[in-house]
Amino acid sequence: MFKKLFLTLFLTYLCSVSALLSATPVDGPSQKESSKILTLQILPGNTLAVEISASDLSSFSPFVKFNDKAYPFFEHPKIKNAAQRKLIALIPMPFETTSGSHQVEIWSKTSESESSAFLIDTLSFTVKKDTYRTIVIKVAEEKTNLSPENKKRADLEWEKVKKIFSESKQERLWNDPFTNPIDASVTSEFGVKRMFNKTVQSFHRGLDLRAAPRTKIHASNAGIVRLAENLFYAGNQVIIDHGFGIFSSYAHLSKILVEPGQLVKRGDVVGLSGDTGRVSGPHLHWGVSLSGFSVDPSQFKKAISILFK
Repeated sequence: MFKKLFLTLFLTYLCSVSALLSATPVDGPSQKESSKILTLQILPGNTLAVEISASDLSSFSPFVKFNDKAYPFFEHPKIKNAAQRKLIALIPMPFETTSGSHQVEIWSKTSESESSAFLIDTLSFTVKKDTYRTIVIKVAEEKTNLSPENKKRADLEWEKVKKIFSESKQERLWNDPFTNPIDASVTSEFGVKRMFNKTVQSFHRGLDLRAAPRTKIHASNAGIVRLAENLFYAGNQVIIDHGFGIFSSYAHLSKILVEPGQLVKRGDVVGLSGDTGRVSGPHLHWGVSLSGFSVDPSQFKKAISILFK
């Protein structure tokens, strides 16, 4: 009977240890770690900046999830001290984002397998209701009522641009804040609801900056030129890859002065302003795409500038 009692107790012990081990999470980053949201007053079309800090993250691969989509972290561009190491993630708020309370989840994994992922933290934030205005723009009829040939061209060009946006270099290519491509006033802000000839409605996915013809246009930050050609809607356009899903674009140029694959520094001249493509007059259309979503260049620039304060 004693042997039977001992065996029962031993099996109970083994089951308890097994249950404890299975309930214990994979050792994650140290308790010194902290995470926070750096950007406030978020609107649809804005950029949310998340910062995570830890004494050691070398064996982990953290990422952020929002609306079931994962976004990468990259090294903080200003902090070089390993003991104070911080990582930054930039999350776009699509136009369709509803106003109200939202959450981002910070996850990490110990291998490429999704099964190794574990939740680190959850951060809450509020998206405010947008107040974007509506305007009516008059352009040439053939730019709104497209011929079959022009529609095919525009569709193919859009697919090409989307492919470029999906293939960003997974490396931060810049070390400085982003700057405006020209020092000029805004003639049409981001997010404006636009009616072309009262028939085609769209959202303005960039900033229109006042620019006399043939004004020098500068790269807003360092990166690699991914596109430099004439497009149906954008006219002569340059797109620069800044790494980790960040792209800047410069449209309606009268002349392109760079080539695909070319490395550019912040401030390099990429072209001259003009009125090519679907426009009502000469100006520069400056756009920023983040992980495939158009975001407000002005607010994006402010979000990045927070990192350098």
